[in-house]
Amino acid sequence: MKPIVYTISNLNNTPVSVLVVYDQLESALRLKATLDEISSNAGPDFEFELRPWRSDILDLPECINELLEDLHDCDLLVVTFSGNGGGVISPRLADMIEEWSRNSHRKDAALFANPECLEGSEPALLSLQNLAEKNGVDYVSSASSAG
Repeated sequence: MKPIVYTISNLNNTPVSVLVVYDQLESALRLKATLDEISSNAGPDFEFELRPWRSDILDLPECINELLEDLHDCDLLVVTFSGNGGGVISPRLADMIEEWSRNSHRKDAALFANPECLEGSEPALLSLQNLAEKNGVDYVSSASSAG
């Protein structure tokens, strides 16, 4: 098993902005714990700024402006899902990823797929990888470290 290595530069000691799209709170909390550990190991001048969004509210009209603002400012877009029904990427999430990739101001911005369970998540992982490739954004998946 090869470890996944991806570097996001943290110039000017500013937090790395991470927009997290999640389907279940437990998935988001596990991801937060992982990012906290990474931040802790990286030293006192490195931190993540999390902007969590539950996947079922992405389409709410009253949230769209705030979502687009968070999306525009993020350095890393993480899609974490439980695997239960995680086999499909919603059209809204796909549009959001395309919007972000077109307007990202960071050269080292990346899309990170973090399925909690590989079983049943292959279609979603393939969709995310295709979206990243189509839009010229780096793609990283925790699934690639398994096996």
